[in-house]
Amino acid sequence: MKKTILTYSLLSLATLVFFSSTLYAGKRSMRNAYIAVSNPQLAINEITSFVNSAIGGDTKFAIGYTLNLPAIIQYRGDHQGKAISVHNALYEPSVQTGGNAMFIITMYDQNGVPILINDVMMLSGSNLCPNNCDISITSGDPHLANGRYSITPSTATQYRVNYEAASANTANPAFDEIRSVYISTAVVQGIINSGASGLRVYHAIDGNTLQRCVYVCGLNAEGEMIASSFYKGDATNLCPNNCE
Repeated sequence: MKKTILTYSLLSLATLVFFSSTLYAGKRSMRNAYIAVSNPQLAINEITSFVNSAIGGDTKFAIGYTLNLPAIIQYRGDHQGKAISVHNALYEPSVQTGGNAMFIITMYDQNGVPILINDVMMLSGSNLCPNNCDISITSGDPHLANGRYSITPSTATQYRVNYEAASANTANPAFDEIRSVYISTAVVQGIINSGASGLRVYHAIDGNTLQRCVYVCGLNAEGEMIASSFYKGDATNLCPNNCE
């Protein structure tokens, strides 16, 4: 489903510096790197545990989502980025509706320091699960998230604040307190090397610790998950706990 590309005028350098203090608040912790998972069924079991949990109410903001990998590769290349964080965001500070959700991409250098730029990447939330779901590993709708949109740091900050306000509102239990997922350099590069066309992120619950965790995997051109590309990250890759 095609979306209208959103573009905004770039801020002046002075305004950029002002807003970057809000958008990029500090170095991301590099601890507890992701681990490769050779058994995809383990991932599916732990993802299902999150699906069946009471976290976020019966209807969760997102069990998982798919991102357009070529767009992310281009964005990283343009700004010499390595690791990324994917932030939940909303156009309007209200309950989630079909066109209201999106994702903001923050990039980090090889030392985990945010890269300050005036071209913030946004991807549509049309690939949220639910509604567009697939937690099997054999098939899937290829609806890869549409390409790279450019927005200003101030607009990105507002969209992120909109989500944070929704997650803090107990009247909106579907909004999980988890606001972003950090994906390390090694994971991003490993998925690129797998030949993937898309990058899928899933929320899960660790079967041993019963703590929150996250899975990242690649998708082929048909939207099928690549079984050899699963990576698992623990709660320190989530915000909260590990927030910018």
